[in-house]
Amino acid sequence: MVNRIGTTLLAGLLVVAAAGSAQESGFTFSGTLGLGGQFVATSETVDEGKMREYRDLTDGILTLIDIRGRGDSYYLDLFAENLGRTDMFIDLSGGSYGSLKYRLFSDSLEHFFTEDARTPYSGLGTDTQRAVLPNLDPSTWNTYDLAYQRRSDGGMIEYSFESPFYVRADVGQISFDGNKLQAYAQGTGSGNGFVDLATPVDWATQNLSFEAGYASPRFHFSINYLDSQFENENRLLTWTNGYFEKMCPTAAVIVASRFCIISRVTTPSTPPW
Repeated sequence: MVNRIGTTLLAGLLVVAAAGSAQESGFTFSGTLGLGGQFVATSETVDEGKMREYRDLTDGILTLIDIRGRGDSYYLDLFAENLGRTDMFIDLSGGSYGSLKYRLFSDSLEHFFTEDARTPYSGLGTDTQRAVLPNLDPSTWNTYDLAYQRRSDGGMIEYSFESPFYVRADVGQISFDGNKLQAYAQGTGSGNGFVDLATPVDWATQNLSFEAGYASPRFHFSINYLDSQFENENRLLTWTNGYFEKMCPTAAVIVASRFCIISRVTTPSTPPW
C-alpha cells in the first residue's frame, strides 16, 4: 500500500513540474554545474575506517548540480552532489507561488567501520554463519568490509487553494543495508567469552502521512494521518558456537550434536539510531 501510493505521488510530482515549467511564460534558468575528481593516498593511514567513517573518501569522480528556475508564477530548484557515490544527495523542489509546492529527495550515507576485517566464520553479513573451531591461524580466515548504507528517499506535495486552507501528503522510506559488528556469548554465559559476528543489516521504515488544515498568520489548525511500518529481513541468525562444539563431539547423536554446535539468536528489530 505504501509503495503504491508513494510511486503514484512521485509520478504526480514529476508531471506537475513538467507541466508547470512548460506553461510558464518568461521562465529562466540559472545555476552551476561542476565536474571534478579526487585521488586519496592511504599508504600511511593508520585507520582508514575512521577516515571514511561518514564520507566517501575514495578515488573517483565528483559532481555538482545547482540549478534554479524562476518564472512569474512558478519556480523550480534542483541540487545534487556526488552522484553515484555512497554519500550522494539529490533534492528537487518547486511549485506555484501561493498555491502549490512539492519536493523530491534522496539522501545517502555510508557508515564505514573498517576494511579487510578478519573472521574464521563464513557467510559474513548473512543470517547463517559457520566456522570450524578452534581456528588459531588468522591467515586462513575470511576478510570483509564492515559497513552499512543508510538511505532516505521521499517526497511531499502541498496545495493551498490560494487560501488559508491546505492539503498535504508526504511519503518516505529510510533503509539500512550492509553489516555491523555484534558480540554474542560462547556457551550460556559471559564467563565463556564472546565472539564478534558481522550480523546482517537489512532494515527499512516506510512512512506515509496525509494532512489537511487551516493556516493563517494568527491561527493554525490541522488534522493528519500517519502510517509507519518497520521491516527487518533477518529476524533470526544462526552461528557456530565454539564452546558447545567442544562440549559435544561429532560422534554424539546427530540431533544432539546439531543443537550443541549451532546457536540461534534474534537480530535487533530496531534501527541503530
